Amino acid sequence: MSEKTELKILELVNSPIGRDREKGVELFIKTYEAKSKNWIIKNGLRDFADDIWIEAAHMMIRAIQSGAYQKLPGIELYTYFHKILKGVLIKYYNRELKDKNGVEIDSTNNSLIDTNTPESYLQLKELLTALEHCLLQLKPIDRELLKEKILKGKKLIDLVEKYNLKTYNNAKQKYFKLKKMLISCLNTKGI
Repeated sequence: MSEKTELKILELVNSPIGRDREKGVELFIKTYEAKSKNWIIKNGLRDFADDIWIEAAHMMIRAIQSGAYQKLPGIELYTYFHKILKGVLIKYYNRELKDKNGVEIDSTNNSLIDTNTPESYLQLKELLTALEHCLLQLKPIDRELLKEKILKGKKLIDLVEKYNLKTYNNAKQKYFKLKKMLISCLNTKGI
């Protein structure tokens, strides 16, 4: 997308004249709707594509109007919007996952509570046993890092100093390496 289009959207959406704001919103929709909906559909939420798009677009327009979004050199407007879109998509995806599986994810402590069948309880128990076995194969410091990131939801940038990883890139590499090891261990267990 061109820099001129981005600047035009920002100018029109921030305009004090109502007609111009409407034109800015229309230009925003015209510019991003198809690309965003295709991305949503590609991620498996075809049924909710319109709802996700509308909620994310509304949040982006509010961010522009409130001044929360500031144009930075070299960073496109879509990059910021894509972060919002991704957050809304994850929210809908979690809701859809909960509806399909009957598994509720408690956001306060991330514990899994099964509400359906004995089979799903056994599958969950098998998964947790395999996960525990795989985690025990890791070094204690690596287990702690995964626990902080996955269970407590901490950001990698916060874990850099705590685990003496020197840079964010080192933390990211370490986390993805550990995640890959954990997944391969679970795959060998047939999960």
